Amino acid sequence: MSEFEAAFRRALMRVKNPAIAELAITLREWVLVERASLDEKTQQLIIVAAGFAIACKPKCFTRQQLDISARLLFLFFAHDDEDQDALPEVDGNQLWEIGRVTPWLRRWIAEFEAFHRAADEDRQMFVDSYYEYLREKKHEPIEGRSRLTIEEHWASRRKTVFLDPFVISGAISSGVSVASLGQDFFACCDDAATAIWLANDLGSIDRDRSESQDPNIVDTYCRVRGLSEEAAYARVISDYNEVVGRLGARMQALGRTVKNDDVARFIDIVAGCVEGNLIAMRELDFRYSAIDRLLAQVDHL
Repeated sequence: MSEFEAAFRRALMRVKNPAIAELAITLREWVLVERASLDEKTQQLIIVAAGFAIACKPKCFTRQQLDISARLLFLFFAHDDEDQDALPEVDGNQLWEIGRVTPWLRRWIAEFEAFHRAADEDRQMFVDSYYEYLREKKHEPIEGRSRLTIEEHWASRRKTVFLDPFVISGAISSGVSVASLGQDFFACCDDAATAIWLANDLGSIDRDRSESQDPNIVDTYCRVRGLSEEAAYARVISDYNEVVGRLGARMQALGRTVKNDDVARFIDIVAGCVEGNLIAMRELDFRYSAIDRLLAQVDHL
């Protein structure tokens, strides 16, 4: 057993859910096809991707669809973890030249059979949303995070949380035309993305301050509004519960108004992302150390 594989096995021992461990092993095999060895950080990201894929899995997903989801999440976490200076400028004409993750992304697309069968407008929505994430990640205001307004913080995190391409890929995988959902798609994704990044900021506040130095909405509220940390945390909890309440009402209304399988699957995918995000952070508490405090106060769909 190599040193890197031994490190991966040790990391797996921290995972409580055997389904996450099993998926992580399969995902690692897929990742290794494009690279002979993996550093410790990349191996941990494989486990994180598997954890979120298991937790966010819609009821309608098969094992093959779960694998597609886990691989896409790995692509997200691997790109998201790159130093900003190492990320290339991207546009839609570059045929997925996005830096270190390029070989994995191209292989993922080649193997995603449902993507190639999907309607042109659905494929284009995925491409557009992915490139919007890539552009925002490249220009995320890391250096100026101490000067971010609350509005700027919300706008940036909304786009870097990767919710839209993840939901669209899940919908395509399930045979759902997201283009046919119109404004309901965008409204639900806006609320779901906001709920997810708010929860992630709350769950990772210790890591943001000590390791990643990522901007955290709690700190932004403290700085901009002069709130104590306790008051700022309570405000973000209130924001989260308000958004989740609005999303729940929105999806219930959509389900009552449009009764078909596409809408039911779409709601299942979106709800799975929001609730699964909390479950994943609990399962991966080695990464989200503040999760218990968060789970004690948030509302659910």
